[in-house]
Amino acid sequence: LCQNSVDAIRKSKNEKGIIQIYIHSNLKQLKIYDNGIGIHPENLPELLKPFSGDKISDDDTIGEKGVGLTFAMFSCNEFQIKSGTGQGTSIGTVKEAHNWKNRNDEEELILDWKKIDQEFIGTEVLLKKVQDCPLFQLSFEQLKFVLRTKTAIGQTLPIWGDGRSINVELVFVDQNGVTHKENIPFKYWLIND
Repeated sequence: LCQNSVDAIRKSKNEKGIIQIYIHSNLKQLKIYDNGIGIHPENLPELLKPFSGDKISDDDTIGEKGVGLTFAMFSCNEFQIKSGTGQGTSIGTVKEAHNWKNRNDEEELILDWKKIDQEFIGTEVLLKKVQDCPLFQLSFEQLKFVLRTKTAIGQTLPIWGDGRSINVELVFVDQNGVTHKENIPFKYWLIND
């Protein structure tokens, strides 16, 4: 999801990119928002099909061509995506995807999709009832380290003075219910950091 957000911001014309990450350990919930290019309302249902994407012929993106969104959807039992462009806003939800992938019957996974009358630019992905996710067991310092060394938040271009700056806002509610909030650098975590 971080890769998708970075790609969307790179494609947009925003001078200042914003990524907001919210993780609640006890609720098993994760939300990520970016003010990037967004998804055209008519394209959202197609992008939510497993292993589909819009990056197939795009060499400038860093995402894995549809795998990230599919993985996120099937890692939880309440998935919601809201995305908007200048052409409108749509919202899609999928329930029980994690349980569905472990079943062996013929029942189809149902996507609820609709256009909404709301001005919204960018994309927000909300995962609830996330299953088997080690992020929820981390401390705040460990989470920042993972984001800056194992995701697209840890960009190496800023080390050399290149690349677009993105403001990354992180809110993390740990297992003890303590809320941590910090703007973290959009830069790889070097050993001297």
